[in-house]
Amino acid sequence: MTDEREILPDNQKFAIDTEKLLKFISYNFEGDEKDIFDALNNFLIQLDGTPKNFSSLQEICSWMYEHLRNC
Repeated sequence: MTDEREILPDNQKFAIDTEKLLKFISYNFEGDEKDIFDALNNFLIQLDGTPKNFSSLQEICSWMYEHLRNC
């Protein structure tokens, strides 16, 4: 993170419904890996432009790293 604003191309932007985001943020991440996977997967599949077939928490983390690292 450089604290410099970067304009992202449209294919790297995701519209996130505020209500869905707030509901997701309130989720408790104290569960096991399956609980965390289920929460992230259920949230991400609602977003336009995200894969709809995540199969593991590692896959989600890799996708998030690749797509959110420039935010």
